[in-house]
Amino acid sequence: MDTLDTTPVTQHAATGTPPGVRRRRVLTGAAWSVPIIAAAVSAPAASASPSTGGQLTYPAPFRYNGAGLQVVQTFMTATADGLVAGAATGAITLTVNAPAGTTLQTLSLNAGWVLTNPDSTSGTFVFIHSAGIVTGRDGTEEISLPTYTLQTPEEPPAAGSVTISWTSDNFTGGSVTYSG
Repeated sequence: MDTLDTTPVTQHAATGTPPGVRRRRVLTGAAWSVPIIAAAVSAPAASASPSTGGQLTYPAPFRYNGAGLQVVQTFMTATADGLVAGAATGAITLTVNAPAGTTLQTLSLNAGWVLTNPDSTSGTFVFIHSAGIVTGRDGTEEISLPTYTLQTPEEPPAAGSVTISWTSDNFTGGSVTYSG
């Protein structure tokens, strides 16, 4: 006849776990649960941070005044996705592509802008604003642009011959072309 084992199951006093579960296994399980808890706690803070996306706009900026093609629009606007305050565009590059032989007649570099590549031979002029734009409370902000007059070889230049394009690290850029 079979006999029933009536030996009591004991637990270790130090860990409160049955003898089949070792202390190392309990500690390993605890170590894996800590990062998961920490990640869950930090998620709300990350979701509250400002957006890093948005749109840079620069309306049609040209007019011909007899002395050359002048920039009319003097502000670029940054609008953050969802109008989030504190979103930053990062550096902004403004590139002017004009006919070969175009020169800058007058130039005013507003705060933060640098003319990095004045090349009248190719008609390409590159301006950089390294600080970029940080949006305000309503999620938008404006920045003063460089102002200048282009003296093109053909006056007025043929339609579509002068294009300004703009790019940024975090915001969507664009371009506009002069149509005479």
